Amino acid sequence: MQSNKHFDTIILGSGLAGSTLASILAKHGFSVLLIEKGSHPRFTIGEAMLPESAMWMWIVGERYGIPELKNLTDVNALRQYVSSGCGVKRLLGFVYHNEGEKQNPNQTHQLISPDFSFTSESHLYRPDVDHYMVKVAQSYGAVYRELTDVQEIDFHEDYVQVRTKDGKEYTARFLADGSGFRSLVAEKFNLREKPTRLKNNTRGIFTHVTNLPAYDDCVPKEDLPGLSCRWHQGTLHHVFDGGWIWVIPFDNHSLSESSLCSVGLMLNGYKYPEKGTDPEKEFYSIVERFPSIANHLKDLKPAMKWIGTDRIQYSSTKSVGHRFALLSHSQGFIDPLYSRGFISTFENVHALAGRLIEALKDDDFSVERFAYVDRLQTAKLNHNDQIVYNTFRSMANFELWNAMTQLWLAYLIFHDVNLFRSCMKYQSSGDISAFLDLGREEPFTGANAPFSKRFQPVLDSYQALLDKFEAGEIPPQEAANGMLSLLKKSELLPQSIYPWGDPAARHLDLAAHPELAKPLLFPEQDDAILLASPQDFQQKTLITT
Repeated sequence: MQSNKHFDTIILGSGLAGSTLASILAKHGFSVLLIEKGSHPRFTIGEAMLPESAMWMWIVGERYGIPELKNLTDVNALRQYVSSGCGVKRLLGFVYHNEGEKQNPNQTHQLISPDFSFTSESHLYRPDVDHYMVKVAQSYGAVYRELTDVQEIDFHEDYVQVRTKDGKEYTARFLADGSGFRSLVAEKFNLREKPTRLKNNTRGIFTHVTNLPAYDDCVPKEDLPGLSCRWHQGTLHHVFDGGWIWVIPFDNHSLSESSLCSVGLMLNGYKYPEKGTDPEKEFYSIVERFPSIANHLKDLKPAMKWIGTDRIQYSSTKSVGHRFALLSHSQGFIDPLYSRGFISTFENVHALAGRLIEALKDDDFSVERFAYVDRLQTAKLNHNDQIVYNTFRSMANFELWNAMTQLWLAYLIFHDVNLFRSCMKYQSSGDISAFLDLGREEPFTGANAPFSKRFQPVLDSYQALLDKFEAGEIPPQEAANGMLSLLKKSELLPQSIYPWGDPAARHLDLAAHPELAKPLLFPEQDDAILLASPQDFQQKTLITT
């Protein structure tokens, strides 16, 4: 066994999960081999951040000493050090459409985030960002092998052996699989659930395009919400019965050097089963049913071939075993809706990296040491599936969609608040225990917070009402009224933040009114934190259009 072919850890797949884990392990003095079947730069989807994903990136970078990762959490650093081809993300926008009708401006939602420290969001141009993180891993000493096709993996009692298609062999003490849906470890141990337990059933059609105007310029001025941000400054979702279209511009600020925009269509497989149609033709056959969407997308020019998928949901019976762990998207996947991918990726890396470092130090890779990682990924996958599955069902009618969007907004805000407070505690004290606690909470971060205990019964009751609606037992308006009544009575959030349960409440502009967020982010009992680091809650100046 040659020393240059033996490593502490082999990582399959050089996406953000694999390259981040490689950077962490190499930074902490361990030998790492990062194997990539393809090469960089490369196309991949999963481009829109949320405040929670920005915070998880910041936390992982701070806890494990990878400052380069924190460049992804600041729009100015992102442009300076990573890529001039990324966009800014100031808001989440949802525009509901009825087939054959001009879009009703009273059927829209905007959530505009406050720009507090740790919450800076962007549209990540993944070919540049993923390539950047691979180079970061290499700078810390990770060995990178691209265009390397792994043919076989053998797990022995004391080591893992990897054979490549070109006849090379490598060994390691542990293997992390970040190769995604086609995970070699999942295939070897027959870990994929067939059929998957996941209820959501969607498929996608997507590409990058040029020549796409801002949606703001495609509708009458009087139909715009008139808030502090334009639709074009964030991630836009065109929503309709049976699916949604994402519009993620990379060219939406003055310093961007990109002309690209990511556009994708996700279809409910129960309503739009796969028929083998050409992806581009099917995309336009859907778009043409909705006049306002068709007007927005009529002049776009694909920058690459349209990609179509069959059902994208998959799950695994487990994500850890003897000397291996599956990274988040190797374990399972739901849907791009709500941009949960980055959150799952970095929450998983945060939980796994510390345990793996200790296992490497102790030379003890017992499965029990990684059991929490398995519980975390399983619980998050199930939880996200329930939310997204019911969201797709609510798309059947605007009143249902409106009620579901309010519940999701409450969920989003509370998880942001929970993570933000941990960041502030660490920033003021420098005590890493603020982050260690995040990696121990069962079954996932925030699950035991009071809001989570109130949220789950409401979500279950929403699901029961949607069941009745789909069974034809109650009309959509009755179901929607019941959903909003549940939300209002739940007291998930104070009415001073947002009039929860009011069907007319559709927008929340925390950038224009950051004072609404401060009671949540900086509760009275945490005044010491607030006073200790005033620079961390001052609003920053962002690049604008």
